[in-house]
Amino acid sequence: MLRLTAYFFILLACLFDEVNAQEVNFGQYATEDIILTNIGSNSSLDFGQILSGQGLTQIALSDPEVVVYSIQAEADKDIFLTLSAPSNLQLDASNTIPFTLRAAYANKGNDNIAQAVLISGSSARFPVLARGNQPPGPPPDPKVEGDTTPTATAYLYLYGDLSVGSVASGVYSGIVNITVSYE
Repeated sequence: MLRLTAYFFILLACLFDEVNAQEVNFGQYATEDIILTNIGSNSSLDFGQILSGQGLTQIALSDPEVVVYSIQAEADKDIFLTLSAPSNLQLDASNTIPFTLRAAYANKGNDNIAQAVLISGSSARFPVLARGNQPPGPPPDPKVEGDTTPTATAYLYLYGDLSVGSVASGVYSGIVNITVSYE
């Protein structure tokens, strides 16, 4: 399970009513023999400075602020990815910023957003290593002590949107859970 915590910082500026610097921080947790590693230069989604009432603010899949994780798992298996994110980040009960987490994956062996498949909804099932149009192979041989199971790496891209209205300054937060397991 990957637990992601979002921290949002809002700053006041001299020339504007409010300037908000938004940042989403990520923690990582993996179970079984799946290894989840942040491999990008970003450990958090950083939306930069944002004005109160600015409206839609995005980090797109092609932006350098995207957070990239590698998912190393058994090459012949499918994985099931589930995303759970709040629809609003909260300062308190009456001050919120609408938030949409977006995600995509690439499973052709390379960290390449041009090969990324967008995840619609809150879950995705995909092979760790793309099989093209082929069905899954036969079941693997039973494991024997000392045998090493071949692994492959898929890539997960996290990005998103904020819809900034007239908001009070402060720290807005929410928790995003990502679960990766074998199907």
